[in-house]
Amino acid sequence: MRTLSLLLVLGLAACGPRVATIDGAETGAAADIVRVTTMRVISPASSRPRIELRTSDGLLYAGQLEPTDGDPGIGGPVSLGAPTRGARLTGNLAAQGTVSGPPIACRFDVLNPRRMIDGGGVGLCRAEGGRRLDFVF
Repeated sequence: MRTLSLLLVLGLAACGPRVATIDGAETGAAADIVRVTTMRVISPASSRPRIELRTSDGLLYAGQLEPTDGDPGIGGPVSLGAPTRGARLTGNLAAQGTVSGPPIACRFDVLNPRRMIDGGGVGLCRAEGGRRLDFVF
């Protein structure tokens, strides 16, 4: 019975959400040096993935992204001429831990809305003071 319980616990732990890690570029101003930043995407195939973003200075921000309609041509043929449903994910990431401050606003345009972040695309997050974080996935 103990063996069965142990296998069940291990099996449930393996069924947790998948996490994708994406590196990006962070800049503060036009003449600023580019720094590497890292983003963890929990459940990247989900229509509402959770994002954990660590800035180049080590601060952690997190939040949930929500699907919105993308511009014509994003996530679908340009000839459609209408917004592509769910092709854009947007959200505000809040500071985590003992850090306080304004949220970071993010927008991700996905190439394949059926696969969401897993389908590839580009992301842009903007913070106060001109800080910009760019991602290609």
